[in-house]
Amino acid sequence: MKNELTLRAQKLIKAGGPVGALARLSEVADPKGVVFDIGVNFGTVARHLIRIFPNNQCYLFEPLPQQAAYVTERFSTFDNVNVVEEALSDKPGRATLNVGKSLGTSSLLSMNDASLEQHPEAEVDTSIDVQLNTVDLYCEAAGIDHISCMKIDAQGSELSIFRGASRMLSEQRVDMIMFEWFATPHYENCPLILDLWSELDRHHYSMFDIFPGRHFRNGQRRFGDAVFISDKFREERLPLL
Repeated sequence: MKNELTLRAQKLIKAGGPVGALARLSEVADPKGVVFDIGVNFGTVARHLIRIFPNNQCYLFEPLPQQAAYVTERFSTFDNVNVVEEALSDKPGRATLNVGKSLGTSSLLSMNDASLEQHPEAEVDTSIDVQLNTVDLYCEAAGIDHISCMKIDAQGSELSIFRGASRMLSEQRVDMIMFEWFATPHYENCPLILDLWSELDRHHYSMFDIFPGRHFRNGQRRFGDAVFISDKFREERLPLL
């Protein structure tokens, strides 16, 4: 059974890109599942997800206090939005978040010298102590057994987040995943696209589409986005499109 697409979803499909891919898949998504936006920052993607999935509860994860407060106010009129002031990783606890001069570059990892030379805005402005959680533990505590859509933009922590979601992934309880990938290590010990692809493949997730992003000045691809779907979603719901 197909869902009725919102006007915003129809426009996003025509515009293309990773969010457009999610909008297309939302037509056959389970309205009973929740939506996770991990690394919400200013809510640039969240504003689309909330409207693409109007009948799903949306959880916005943001460890920076000022950003969490901002998105709480920004989406205060939406009854289906829950803001969680935590960083997600492969284990719970506390960690140091390196806050960049450009907030979008903030990461649990350190920027390497080569990337910092080309992108001085990523220089660390300050460091703060943040709460860590995992997808699996959060879902267990909140009584969540199905994630229809999970978007991750965590500046190098994507692999750790996947590992912290091993139960949900292995049981095919996450339908679609949009995540940022790096082609070169922007951060120290930063996993690259092959590392992320291999981890998802291990849990029987495969690529729906890929969206290369910017280059360095020498032509080397820097990063991009990808959308993966579970084998279960591919077999049971994708044919409905």
